[in-house]
Amino acid sequence: NAYRPLFFSLPEETVLRLSATTVANYAARLPFFTLDDIRARRAIYQDFTNNVLIQRGFDVPVFSAKEAAEIVCAAMEEYDFVLYEYFRTDRVGHKQDMEASVKVLTQLGEFVIHILGGLDLQRIVVLLTSDHGNIEDLSVRGHTRNPAMALIWGRGNLEVAGALKDLTDVTPVLLKVLEKWK
Repeated sequence: NAYRPLFFSLPEETVLRLSATTVANYAARLPFFTLDDIRARRAIYQDFTNNVLIQRGFDVPVFSAKEAAEIVCAAMEEYDFVLYEYFRTDRVGHKQDMEASVKVLTQLGEFVIHILGGLDLQRIVVLLTSDHGNIEDLSVRGHTRNPAMALIWGRGNLEVAGALKDLTDVTPVLLKVLEKWK
């Protein structure tokens, strides 16, 4: 994920209260992608279309789901592990807006289809999961207690699926798969 300039001026205590993926990246002392990386097509924003950035006045290109997927697929060829955090579904779920929810889910579905179509799934595993329920029940403003789904495609998908029982299994299973495939 790429980050807006504001992120880079936040104090450490604020960064450490952001998403788990942001905190993990920070703790590992990995570099963060910027808007320049979006412009160079090396990263995508949490809204892969960039419409949120453009509405806030940032000079970045609009990406279709296909263009954003191509950027993620290129990263998957370059790195051993790629994590993309998409939380537009969470945002619209909290707003309890059916029309916005359908739009976001449709865009996400198109994005995933293009990712899957752009990869060699004999070599790569793709895991799509959530850390909680939300958008599936718009009668609830907050997070639901419904089980979080996991969808798995590609190499070792049955092995990964068989080892996932709950959210706490995701990291150990992925580490095991990565070690096995080295």
